[in-house]
Amino acid sequence: MGKESLNRILDTLEVTHLLSSRRKVLTSTELLNTIEQKDILIRVEQGVFSADQNHEIIPNGSYYLIPRGI
Repeated sequence: MGKESLNRILDTLEVTHLLSSRRKVLTSTELLNTIEQKDILIRVEQGVFSADQNHEIIPNGSYYLIPRGI
């Protein structure tokens, strides 16, 4: 998904971008039962990232949204 496609999605959702950061994670990562104070959008570039109670592996090049308070 290119930058233009992501911008169209964000515009449709009426998302306001306040702050972003880029982090390089060197090991396989799993998020389970996290409760966040802010919405988090994760882009998996390469490697293994899993989330949700189903331990679903997020494909490389995909985005994963963790909504706040859930």
